Amino acid sequence: MAEQNTTNIARQGVSHEELCERMQEIEHIFGAISDSADSHIKTTCPYRDAAQRCTAKFECRFVARNGPHKGRCGWDGSDDYQLGWFPPQPAMEKRI
Repeated sequence: MAEQNTTNIARQGVSHEELCERMQEIEHIFGAISDSADSHIKTTCPYRDAAQRCTAKFECRFVARNGPHKGRCGWDGSDDYQLGWFPPQPAMEKRI
């Protein structure tokens, strides 16, 4: 199958060397996109929309519950955002 595709490309006036150069360029472009996405996912909660609102369908401790920012994502990027997806464990009460 690959040989047939190479033959079709050769008929279109593209040499094997040009094809390899173009493939390397495409690989470079997609590599840069992938690197950008990898760094972005580490600093952006996937449930925060463009208006900073939380769109998660579950409880998150970073969401403002009241006041002028109610419903807005309050994650500041300092912790792993996934830590907010689970309610904090209640403190153990001292029993006397």
